[in-house]
Amino acid sequence: MDREPKRTGRSEQWPKKIALLALLSVAWFFSYFTFLLGPLAKSRDEILNRIGEFEEKIAEGKQAIARAGLLEHQGEYAVRHSTEIAAQSPPGAPIAWFPTRLKALFAANGIEDIRARLLSSAPYPDAALKSWAKSTWIVEAPVADFRDVGRTLASLENEEALLTVTGVQIHATQNDPALQQIAIAVTRAVPQ
Repeated sequence: MDREPKRTGRSEQWPKKIALLALLSVAWFFSYFTFLLGPLAKSRDEILNRIGEFEEKIAEGKQAIARAGLLEHQGEYAVRHSTEIAAQSPPGAPIAWFPTRLKALFAANGIEDIRARLLSSAPYPDAALKSWAKSTWIVEAPVADFRDVGRTLASLENEEALLTVTGVQIHATQNDPALQQIAIAVTRAVPQ
């Protein structure tokens, strides 16, 4: 007796099950990447864009902080410098203290007899210097040695930061050619 195996129908359902499984797998992958990973990727891109914007703002902020630090440093320097400059001018009118200061400076360099006279005084046109004036003085020495004159000019330029020598006239004296008559024009900034 030959018996035939009984057909259960499994062999007919396997291709359908595999096709259904493949279709479900494709649908699952599509759903996973579209509905789960898609919003995550979009969210990640938005966050990266926002991070880029924040990095730009942070860079701008750092530049602003650096500029503020530089301005603070310049401000401290300006205050210190203006204090030093103001300390170089004693209180009172320049006509009272400047000729005395010049006589002491010339005497320290060997020129005893000088005359200092104020030629002009005018405020600076710059608005930032409205509290300062420019005064022009003529300093004359009837008799001076040429070396003493050179030392005195160097002292004037080095010791008086607010003073500028604008002109020098030197003439030989008639009695002694080794001595000279000098006239020096100087301009000095003075507080008003």
